[in-house]
Amino acid sequence: MRRLVLVAERGNDARGPEHGILYLAENVAKVAYNASGCPRPFDHDAGWWVAACARWIVERSADAGLEARVWAALTRR
Repeated sequence: MRRLVLVAERGNDARGPEHGILYLAENVAKVAYNASGCPRPFDHDAGWWVAACARWIVERSADAGLEARVWAALTRR
């Protein structure tokens, strides 16, 4: 996952929605790894970055219903 993020950062469209989705996926992977209890966990604040990345994507989306769906997913509603 990290390699995909690094490649995207070097590309021309480093601010596009795909880039935000890659950051979101990277942070979700960190949270999943940390939850597994494996040694050498990632930063403890990776879960907060999931919400921040999701917000970034929502703010740049033209999908009127996306915010409600993301909020529901983050709060399990």
